[in-house]
Amino acid sequence: MKENKKRPNTNPCLWMQAGVVESKTCSNFYDCTTCKYDQGMRKQVEKGKQLSWQEAMRRRPGLDRVCRHTLTRRIDKRSCAYNYECSTCD
Repeated sequence: MKENKKRPNTNPCLWMQAGVVESKTCSNFYDCTTCKYDQGMRKQVEKGKQLSWQEAMRRRPGLDRVCRHTLTRRIDKRSCAYNYECSTCD
């Protein structure tokens, strides 16, 4: 399914927000663990063909390194204190 570039992306995928892909809408309620797109992208990362969204975020300037939960609008703006090692997050 193609993205509609004329309409604003109301649920932008983490990969898009990190700048890894140009346009991708999240249709899985930000549940990346069960997302087929995320699984495919992680396979590309493992093969060395793609930068992970976490690594793309690590390369941003300090104030732009916001928490994953900020990207999914679950919390207000907060910097990531765990260097995008989400499994160690509270």
